Amino acid sequence: MINEAGVDAGFHTCACSCPGATVWFTGLSGSADLDLVLDLVLVLVLVLDLAEQLRARGRRVVVLDADDTDVADESRHPLPGKRLTPRHLGVVAEVLARNGVITLIRAPSSATESREAARRRHEASDTAYLEVELVGPESHQQPTGSDLRLEIGSASSAAVCTLLAERGVVR
Repeated sequence: MINEAGVDAGFHTCACSCPGATVWFTGLSGSADLDLVLDLVLVLVLVLDLAEQLRARGRRVVVLDADDTDVADESRHPLPGKRLTPRHLGVVAEVLARNGVITLIRAPSSATESREAARRRHEASDTAYLEVELVGPESHQQPTGSDLRLEIGSASSAAVCTLLAERGVVR
């Protein structure tokens, strides 16, 4: 429910001062291959499952999806064909995370510079930033230096929750 200030009233359910964080899901570079499409659906399911688990723990969570983040005009009407870039998603995520929100980003693996800029921005504000690399079952890709590497077929949100707990973001 949106209040008169334009804020989702259901969003502010956490009254604690819990630390926020950004978790950027990467990997599975784009092609039109059917297997890749199925993998991307599994990634989205993983991200949404993680969001629900974190909300069940009483945490505020926002999911930013590079494929579904429209830019809006002043009256909040989406501008057709205008999407937030991965660089913009990193800035938005840092602001949210700095204010106690766990922000989950799903963006293309080609956004290396944007992820590095987001990591630096988070470090400068002393805000947790985690990168989760998702790979196919028979991937021969070299690890990218991510905080966690998961095989898409067996990836679970529990592994990401464990990493967030190890970093002191969730209990």
